[in-house]
Amino acid sequence: MAEAYSCCTTDYLCLLDGDQHASGANIADALATAVALRPVDMVVGQFWDPEPTILSGTLGLYTPLMQTFFPECEDRFGSRPLSGFRALRAGMDLGAIPPGYGLEAHLNCQMIIAGAQSAIADIGWYRGAYRRKDSMAIEIADGVLDQAERCGRLPAARRTAWDGWVKTVAGELARYEGELADAAAARLRMHAALARPRPWSHAIVAS
Repeated sequence: MAEAYSCCTTDYLCLLDGDQHASGANIADALATAVALRPVDMVVGQFWDPEPTILSGTLGLYTPLMQTFFPECEDRFGSRPLSGFRALRAGMDLGAIPPGYGLEAHLNCQMIIAGAQSAIADIGWYRGAYRRKDSMAIEIADGVLDQAERCGRLPAARRTAWDGWVKTVAGELARYEGELADAAAARLRMHAALARPRPWSHAIVAS
Protein backbone atom coordinates (compact mmCIF):
# COMPACT_ATOMS: atom_id res chain seq x y z
CA MET A 1 0.00 0.00 0.00
CA ALA A 2 2.84 2.39 0.85
CA GLU A 3 4.34 1.96 -2.62
CA ALA A 4 0.98 2.39 -4.35
CA TYR A 5 0.32 5.57 -2.39
CA SER A 6 3.73 7.03 -3.19
CA CYS A 7 3.15 6.36 -6.91
CA CYS A 8 -0.43 7.65 -7.00
CA THR A 9 -0.91 10.18 -9.83
CA THR A 10 -4.63 10.83 -9.27
CA ASP A 11 -6.34 12.90 -6.58
CA TYR A 12 -7.27 9.82 -4.55
CA LEU A 13 -6.11 6.25 -4.04
CA CYS A 14 -8.87 3.63 -3.72
CA LEU A 15 -8.22 0.71 -1.36
CA LEU A 16 -10.17 -2.55 -1.67
CA ASP A 17 -9.97 -5.85 0.22
CA GLY A 18 -8.36 -8.59 -1.84
CA ASP A 19 -10.50 -11.44 -0.46
CA GLN A 20 -13.84 -10.11 -1.63
CA HIS A 21 -16.24 -12.93 -2.62
CA ALA A 22 -19.35 -10.90 -3.44
CA SER A 23 -20.97 -7.52 -2.79
CA GLY A 24 -24.26 -5.80 -3.40
CA ALA A 25 -22.71 -2.82 -5.14
CA ASN A 26 -19.65 -1.64 -7.02
CA ILE A 27 -17.63 -0.65 -3.97
CA ALA A 28 -15.01 1.36 -5.84
CA ASP A 29 -17.78 3.34 -7.52
CA ALA A 30 -19.48 3.94 -4.17
CA LEU A 31 -16.25 5.32 -2.72
CA ALA A 32 -15.69 7.52 -5.77
CA THR A 33 -19.22 8.89 -5.45
CA ALA A 34 -18.64 9.66 -1.77
CA VAL A 35 -15.45 11.55 -2.59
CA ALA A 36 -17.22 13.53 -5.31
CA LEU A 37 -19.98 14.53 -2.89
CA ARG A 38 -17.62 15.36 -0.04
CA PRO A 39 -13.92 15.64 -0.96
CA VAL A 40 -12.45 14.88 2.47
CA ASP A 41 -9.02 13.40 3.21
CA MET A 42 -10.24 9.85 3.84
CA VAL A 43 -13.50 8.02 3.19
CA VAL A 44 -14.16 4.76 5.05
CA GLY A 45 -16.53 2.27 3.42
CA GLN A 46 -19.07 1.01 5.96
CA PHE A 47 -20.66 -2.36 5.13
CA TRP A 48 -22.62 -5.21 6.66
CA ASP A 49 -22.03 -8.92 6.20
CA PRO A 50 -23.79 -12.21 7.03
CA GLU A 51 -23.77 -13.80 10.47
CA PRO A 52 -21.83 -14.66 12.48
CA THR A 53 -20.76 -11.06 12.84
CA ILE A 54 -18.25 -10.95 15.67
CA LEU A 55 -15.95 -8.01 15.21
CA SER A 56 -13.46 -9.46 17.66
CA GLY A 57 -10.47 -7.42 16.52
CA THR A 58 -12.56 -4.26 16.51
CA LEU A 59 -14.44 -4.71 19.78
CA GLY A 60 -11.78 -6.70 21.59
CA LEU A 61 -8.71 -4.56 20.94
CA TYR A 62 -9.16 -1.62 18.57
CA THR A 63 -12.08 0.00 20.41
CA PRO A 64 -10.68 -0.13 23.97
CA LEU A 65 -7.27 1.06 22.77
CA MET A 66 -8.77 3.95 20.82
CA GLN A 67 -10.94 4.90 23.80
CA THR A 68 -7.78 5.04 25.90
CA PHE A 69 -5.35 6.81 23.58
CA PHE A 70 -7.51 8.55 20.97
CA PRO A 71 -10.81 9.21 22.79
CA GLU A 72 -11.70 12.05 20.45
CA CYS A 73 -12.28 9.53 17.66
CA GLU A 74 -15.69 8.53 19.14
CA ASP A 75 -17.68 7.02 16.24
CA ARG A 76 -15.80 9.00 13.64
CA PHE A 77 -14.96 5.98 11.49
CA GLY A 78 -18.34 4.25 11.63
CA SER A 79 -19.42 0.79 12.71
CA ARG A 80 -16.61 -0.81 10.66
CA PRO A 81 -13.61 1.32 11.59
CA LEU A 82 -11.21 -1.36 10.35
CA SER A 83 -12.84 -1.59 6.93
CA GLY A 84 -10.29 -2.09 4.17
CA PHE A 85 -12.49 -0.23 1.70
CA ARG A 86 -11.22 3.35 1.61
CA ALA A 87 -10.44 6.37 -0.52
CA LEU A 88 -7.33 8.32 0.51
CA ARG A 89 -6.43 11.78 -0.73
CA ALA A 90 -3.05 11.69 -2.45
CA GLY A 91 -0.07 13.59 -1.09
CA MET A 92 -0.81 13.37 2.63
CA ASP A 93 1.76 12.44 5.26
CA LEU A 94 0.61 8.98 6.36
CA GLY A 95 3.49 8.39 8.72
CA ALA A 96 5.31 5.06 8.94
CA ILE A 97 2.78 2.84 7.16
CA PRO A 98 2.83 -0.66 8.71
CA PRO A 99 2.53 -3.90 6.74
CA GLY A 100 -0.22 -6.39 7.49
CA TYR A 101 -3.43 -5.94 9.42
CA GLY A 102 -2.42 -2.82 11.34
CA LEU A 103 -2.89 -0.54 8.33
CA GLU A 104 -6.47 0.58 8.93
CA ALA A 105 -5.93 1.29 12.64
CA HIS A 106 -2.78 3.23 11.73
CA LEU A 107 -4.63 5.33 9.16
CA ASN A 108 -7.44 6.17 11.57
CA CYS A 109 -4.93 7.35 14.18
CA GLN A 110 -3.01 9.31 11.56
CA MET A 111 -6.14 11.21 10.52
CA ILE A 112 -6.69 12.22 14.14
CA ILE A 113 -3.07 13.21 14.72
CA ALA A 114 -2.95 15.26 11.52
CA GLY A 115 -6.31 16.92 12.09
CA ALA A 116 -7.48 15.55 8.73
CA GLN A 117 -11.10 15.27 7.63
CA SER A 118 -12.81 11.92 7.17
CA ALA A 119 -16.23 10.65 6.18
CA ILE A 120 -18.18 7.38 6.12
CA ALA A 121 -19.74 5.91 2.98
CA ASP A 122 -22.36 3.17 3.20
CA ILE A 123 -21.40 0.55 0.62
CA GLY A 124 -24.07 -2.07 1.33
CA TRP A 125 -23.44 -5.75 1.96
CA TYR A 126 -20.18 -7.53 1.38
CA ARG A 127 -19.06 -11.12 1.77
CA GLY A 128 -15.43 -12.05 2.20
CA ALA A 129 -13.34 -14.87 3.58
CA TYR A 130 -13.20 -15.40 7.34
CA ARG A 131 -9.69 -14.47 8.31
CA ARG A 132 -8.20 -16.05 11.40
CA LYS A 133 -4.54 -15.36 11.93
CA ASP A 134 -2.84 -15.47 15.29
CA SER A 135 -0.96 -12.28 14.47
CA MET A 136 -3.98 -10.36 13.16
CA ALA A 137 -5.29 -8.98 16.47
CA ILE A 138 -1.80 -8.06 17.65
CA GLU A 139 -1.06 -6.22 14.39
CA ILE A 140 -4.30 -4.24 14.80
CA ALA A 141 -3.34 -3.33 18.35
CA ASP A 142 0.17 -2.36 17.28
CA GLY A 143 -1.35 -0.02 14.71
CA VAL A 144 -2.85 1.97 17.59
CA LEU A 145 -0.09 1.58 20.18
CA ASP A 146 2.71 2.50 17.76
CA GLN A 147 0.90 5.69 16.81
CA ALA A 148 0.10 6.52 20.43
CA GLU A 149 3.75 6.10 21.36
CA ARG A 150 5.01 8.16 18.40
CA CYS A 151 2.80 11.12 19.22
CA GLY A 152 3.52 11.01 22.95
CA ARG A 153 0.19 9.70 24.17
CA LEU A 154 1.70 6.42 25.36
CA PRO A 155 4.84 6.78 27.47
CA ALA A 156 7.50 4.33 26.29
CA ALA A 157 7.84 2.98 29.82
CA ARG A 158 4.24 1.73 29.68
CA ARG A 159 4.44 -0.01 26.30
CA THR A 160 5.53 -3.40 27.65
CA ALA A 161 2.58 -3.52 30.04
CA TRP A 162 0.15 -2.74 27.23
CA ASP A 163 1.77 -5.34 24.97
CA GLY A 164 1.17 -7.92 27.68
CA TRP A 165 -2.50 -6.95 27.99
CA VAL A 166 -2.90 -7.15 24.21
CA LYS A 167 -1.29 -10.60 24.08
CA THR A 168 -3.70 -11.92 26.70
CA VAL A 169 -6.80 -10.56 24.97
CA ALA A 170 -5.57 -11.64 21.54
CA GLY A 171 -5.12 -15.18 22.82
CA GLU A 172 -8.80 -15.34 23.74
CA LEU A 173 -9.91 -13.81 20.44
CA ALA A 174 -7.86 -16.34 18.45
CA ARG A 175 -9.92 -19.23 19.82
CA TYR A 176 -12.87 -18.28 17.61
CA GLU A 177 -12.72 -19.89 14.17
CA GLY A 178 -15.81 -18.38 12.55
CA GLU A 179 -18.30 -21.15 13.34
CA LEU A 180 -21.87 -20.00 13.98
CA ALA A 181 -22.30 -22.59 16.74
CA ASP A 182 -19.42 -21.04 18.69
CA ALA A 183 -20.47 -17.40 18.20
CA ALA A 184 -22.26 -16.94 21.53
CA ALA A 185 -19.43 -18.54 23.50
CA ALA A 186 -16.89 -16.45 21.60
CA ARG A 187 -18.71 -13.26 22.59
CA LEU A 188 -18.64 -14.33 26.25
CA ARG A 189 -14.92 -15.08 26.07
CA MET A 190 -14.26 -11.71 24.47
CA HIS A 191 -16.17 -9.81 27.16
CA ALA A 192 -14.42 -11.79 29.89
CA ALA A 193 -11.05 -10.91 28.39
CA LEU A 194 -12.02 -7.25 28.21
CA ALA A 195 -12.97 -7.31 31.89
CA ARG A 196 -9.34 -7.89 32.80
CA PRO A 197 -7.67 -4.83 34.36
CA ARG A 198 -5.91 -2.64 31.83
CA PRO A 199 -2.49 -1.10 32.45
CA TRP A 200 -2.51 2.42 33.77
CA SER A 201 -2.05 4.38 30.58
CA HIS A 202 -1.35 7.96 31.62
CA ALA A 203 -2.43 8.82 28.09
CA ILE A 204 -1.57 12.38 27.10
CA VAL A 205 -4.29 13.87 24.92
CA ALA A 206 -4.09 17.36 23.48
CA SER A 207 -6.98 19.60 24.49
